Amino acid sequence: MFKSRVLGVIVTYHPEASVLLNVNTLLEQVSYVIIVDNESTEQSLNLLSRIIRSDRVFFISNKDNLGVGEAFNQGLRWGIQNEYEYFLLMDQDSYPMPGMVNELVLAAASKVNAGELVLVGPQHEDFNRKLLAKNKIPIESVALLITSGCLIPKSVLDEVGFYDERLFIDHVDHDFAIRVLRKGGLCLKVNSATLMHKFGDAEIRKFFGKTFFIQNYSPTRRYFMMRNRVILYRRYGMFRENWFWLDLRSAIKDLVKLVFFESEKLPKLIGVARGLIHGIFWS
Repeated sequence: MFKSRVLGVIVTYHPEASVLLNVNTLLEQVSYVIIVDNESTEQSLNLLSRIIRSDRVFFISNKDNLGVGEAFNQGLRWGIQNEYEYFLLMDQDSYPMPGMVNELVLAAASKVNAGELVLVGPQHEDFNRKLLAKNKIPIESVALLITSGCLIPKSVLDEVGFYDERLFIDHVDHDFAIRVLRKGGLCLKVNSATLMHKFGDAEIRKFFGKTFFIQNYSPTRRYFMMRNRVILYRRYGMFRENWFWLDLRSAIKDLVKLVFFESEKLPKLIGVARGLIHGIFWS
């Protein structure tokens, strides 16, 4: 229904072959896709060339890794110049289930038409584990939305601006969502829309009969996760809002699992410590 009004924006970084299926599937639900490739290599260019021959795909190749914030901003600015109304942000390893985009736009359009600021996102199901939402509420207000699958109306960009490029990666989406909330906007999770997604080098582990999930992020990602988390705590304040408690609980659980269950503990913990220090002294 809304296909012609939606631009898909995908940031890639040394993508795997699965990106071909993901982009082609997305093209069934949006009118156009822009791919922004960070730190383009000959291998990634050869792979993505199988997609960008399409007359419905625009391609930006960055020589260096500019981070997800700047890369998404490149796609968003291109979309604004080409007069799109909605922007669907996607990771390279995300796969939209049938009808996802239409459900997201339906949920957003009613708020946009009423003059409200809104971000909408789907429920996420990880390729490595089944996480179908148990909540039967069709649409629910949430504290934060992650980038992949997030639908941004142009009116939000006009009011809030773009992503903070200095954050580079991790919590870039949290920062944007908090800015929307602080402008009186909403973050809505649409449970009738589903996105298949991959979180890190995920592994399923069992301990005392309980099954849980570990992320296995690299030391570099651990650094940015902690640094940017602390930056946001300093930027927006602590203890007062739901997003803070949600993020703090996630950080503690993730750190416990890192210490007890992940490999390469020392370099990852060093990354965490460096991120903490740099976040405290960030200016």
